[in-house]
Order: sequence, then structure tokens, then C-alpha cells
Amino acid sequence: MKLTGTETRMLRLLAMGATRFYVAERMGTSVSGTARILNNLYDRTGACNTVELLCFLIVTGVLEIDPKDFPHCAIRPGDGAPYRLSETKRAAALELDSLRKLGLR
Repeated sequence: MKLTGTETRMLRLLAMGATRFYVAERMGTSVSGTARILNNLYDRTGACNTVELLCFLIVTGVLEIDPKDFPHCAIRPGDGAPYRLSETKRAAALELDSLRKLGLR
């Protein structure tokens, strides 16, 4: 699976915790356009929500996220402990950490 440049930029913003409204404003699109892109990605991946979509794309290597690029919402380098994340994102980070320990990432 390959992502377009628009999809990659949008997903990076969402990974940082941006709302659909912020993503639309930042990318110069409408909120419905942003939702359409997300829904297309949900259909292509089978994901049910943004967290699941991001987890799938990161774990499968389709979307590369460097924790140094997102210091306010990433996993601390070295210890894998999530910090300053919403509960949903915290759960996703822990799931990714578990997958890494199993060698699936």
C-alpha cells in the first residue's frame, strides 16, 4: 500500500493529535474533504477509527513516524513509555510497544 503526499501529510498531523478541523485548515481543504480522505483510508485498510488506522500504517511500515519529530506526543526514546497522550493515544502507543516486543514492528 502506498500513501499519497496529501495522505501522508494529513496522517502526520493526526499523529500529532490534530483535529480534523485543524488538518483541514492547515491543508487548505474542507472538513468534509479531510473526512473523505480518512474514510477512503479506512476502506483501504479495514481500520475503524483514526487510532487504529495510524497503528496499522505505522506497524506495517507504510507510515514512518520518527519520535524525535513529535516530542509532545511520541514515545520517549529509550524506554518506550508514552507521555502527554490522551487515553486513546496512550492505549495505541502501548499496543505498538507490545507489537514491537513481539517482533511484529
